[in-house]
Amino acid sequence: VDSDVARLTGDWVWRWGAQKRYRLLMGLRMSSALDDNDDFIEAQDFLGGFLNLSGHAERSLVGNQTAFGRAVFFRRMGEDRLFSVPLFVGGSLEGGNAWRSKDLISADDLIYSGSVFAGISTFLGPLFLGYGHASDGASSWYLTFGSLLRPRENE
Repeated sequence: VDSDVARLTGDWVWRWGAQKRYRLLMGLRMSSALDDNDDFIEAQDFLGGFLNLSGHAERSLVGNQTAFGRAVFFRRMGEDRLFSVPLFVGGSLEGGNAWRSKDLISADDLIYSGSVFAGISTFLGPLFLGYGHASDGASSWYLTFGSLLRPRENE
């Protein structure tokens, strides 16, 4: 089954301070199924998970129309000492939702969430432990491995 989907994704990272240890990640993601038909799984997008409406379980919000924005601040610790462990500490503010059809989209339905996390840089990549809470009462603990910038799985 064919379907048409418009997607917009953008992530920006700024680094500053001594040894560029302060970082701010800003992201925006929007998706719209142009024909608004519920039958096409290919047209649906997912939200939920670590730094993706934290507090909600991974991919727990699904819809043909999605909007999502985030600001993630973190600081790299432990770069000054000879035998230090590269540790990250930070937090996020996020907002968005997923809707079944264009008619249901409303700013009143936006879910706001935030998280606090700590991470460690390993030879395989970063490992993060975090806690997220959303404005609708959902909360979750996360243990995740990999970059804070994740590619879409269905592309």
